[in-house]
Amino acid sequence: MSQGEIDICNQSLGWLGANLITSFDDMSKESNLCQANYSYLRDAVLEDSIWSFATKRAELPLLDEDVLGYGSSFQLPEDCIRVDKVYRDSKFLDNTTVDYIIEDRKVLSNLDACFIKYCYRLVDTVRFSPNFTNALAYRIAAELAIPLTKSRTLQQQMLQIYQMRLEEATATDSMQSPNRQVNYPSMNASRY
Repeated sequence: MSQGEIDICNQSLGWLGANLITSFDDMSKESNLCQANYSYLRDAVLEDSIWSFATKRAELPLLDEDVLGYGSSFQLPEDCIRVDKVYRDSKFLDNTTVDYIIEDRKVLSNLDACFIKYCYRLVDTVRFSPNFTNALAYRIAAELAIPLTKSRTLQQQMLQIYQMRLEEATATDSMQSPNRQVNYPSMNASRY
């Protein structure tokens, strides 16, 4: 794990009034919880919105298999967290709706070739935007609030702040793509 990951976790731990860590191997309750939750929560926050810094484009390989209801099956990249858009060609300009579904980490469609824009599993914290990093720290704090403080009230407060920070980060990041429509995630704190 990188120092950036430790810094993000320490930001979360500080908001909870918990002990800070120097690594994920500290053998403390805090480091064990951070190590167990960091990667999953990073991916969850990446999945919660469209991020310019965590977007890739790819041509998907056609799989040789029969698919009921569709003519073709294409394998998603290993690092794909969420497909944002499916395109018919490599110019990524076609805005017509493509009929497809995602099952078993595959795109099923009637296309001859499949190109996607997708959110990928970005692990390099240096590439995160500052607002994304802040939102991630609040999401981690919400997850760790109960095991570290036993306070559902604090957990709910952290979730509310996370939602606000996520919306701010999404709005700021959307400025990177002036034609992108911003759809704020419809998070419901009760689902956590």
